[in-house]
Amino acid sequence: SGVLDALYARALHLRGHEDLLLVALDLCLLAVPQAAAVRERLSARTGLPRERIVVTCIHTHAGPDTGLGALLAGAEPPAHVAALLDAAVEAGQRAVAAAAPARIGFATAPVAIGRNRRCAGGPVDPVARILRVDRADGAPLAVVWLHGCHPTALGHDNLRYSADWPGAAHAAVEATLPGALSLFVLSAHADIDPPTRG
Repeated sequence: SGVLDALYARALHLRGHEDLLLVALDLCLLAVPQAAAVRERLSARTGLPRERIVVTCIHTHAGPDTGLGALLAGAEPPAHVAALLDAAVEAGQRAVAAAAPARIGFATAPVAIGRNRRCAGGPVDPVARILRVDRADGAPLAVVWLHGCHPTALGHDNLRYSADWPGAAHAAVEATLPGALSLFVLSAHADIDPPTRG
């Protein structure tokens, strides 16, 4: 019914002994053939081997339909899906073109945003895993963070597009580190939900 916050295709290219192109989409999911097609297109346009390209979704339940149901039924996805895949390819190309000398660091931080929806007191992901990339002059370039919790804070009655809590976290990271790209990768989240919805 509307847009609560903007959705993005975010990408980071790391080049060292081997390349890695990470493309994270503010979508719920993609079908395997869709992700493979994005990887093929990016490989053709950047020269990177497709096995060095990762395409992932943040799994927001407030994202647009990507046509998975149609594809599973043997039908074509909705017409708007092509633009979503084009945005993923464009983001990846830009990341490769913008590669520059940088240094990286890794850390973990305690996080307490999830609860186990099946078992009170059951397993949750207690930390965020963080990769920070700084430019050669020390200015922050990107913060890649992994955490396992469904992006479902908005609840089932929300009918507006949103990146959910990862979108709010992106805004906070990018406000704290001006000029840095925040990129979220959903790790194992199984039965972990935000403690409240709506």
